[in-house]
Parts: sequence; structure tokens; C-alpha cells
Amino acid sequence: MLAASDGEVSRVSLSILYGNQLILNHGRTANGYRIQTRYFHLDEVLVGADEKVRRGQLFGYSGRTGLAAVGFPHLHFEVHQLDQNDAPVAIRDVDPQAYWFDGVGRITCYDSSRDFRPTPASLTYPVPCRGTDWQ
Repeated sequence: MLAASDGEVSRVSLSILYGNQLILNHGRTANGYRIQTRYFHLDEVLVGADEKVRRGQLFGYSGRTGLAAVGFPHLHFEVHQLDQNDAPVAIRDVDPQAYWFDGVGRITCYDSSRDFRPTPASLTYPVPCRGTDWQ
């Protein structure tokens, strides 16, 4: 899994439901909302709490942990908005379609040859584009 945007690791933990999980904080939007991305069912996590990560940085591997142990290896990916007090805004998670780097509804995979400006509220999908070298 690749970091969807520059950020800081908020938490790495293990739960019965989600298995190995990692939460990244990506800064605040113009409205003051903090953006988080959350990654669940990881087989292995390569970073620790409070570590800084860069967009496209490998931080772990998708897997079958938690309730996914009986299923197939996959990533459960969520985007969350938190208000000034770090409380969830309206609904717990938000549609990631609003935050893709290339615009609303235009899923942007990570390509190391592209110049991604460091806008905290713009995301790339946490996998490399097909046929590109992500390192």
C-alpha cells in the first residue's frame, strides 16, 4: 500500500474486526477540516506512529487480517473528515471521490513520474498506476 498523500501516521493498531490498521493524518482543508485516510486488513505495516510519510511511500502490504482472515487479500480504504475539535463531521466517513488529485470522481492512481503538488486534501489511490514503476 502506498500513502495517498503526504501525512503523519496517527495510529498503527490491531483489532478483531479490521486486523492490522493504519491511520494517516493529511492536514486540514480550507474549511479547517482535518483529512484522514484509514487502511485496514494489512498483512504487514512498515511504519510506526508519529512517522511522516510522503505520497506514494510504501507503508505496508494488503492482506487478510481481522474478519478478512477467511476472505481474500484486500485493502479496506476509508477517508474521514474531522472538525476543529477532531470530532467526525456529519457522517463518520466521506466519499473519497471528492478528494482525488485529478478532480471529483476521477480516481488518480500513484505515478512517480507525475508532479503532485503537496495539497493535503488531494489524494491518490494507494496503489501504483498500471504499468508504472512506483519507486
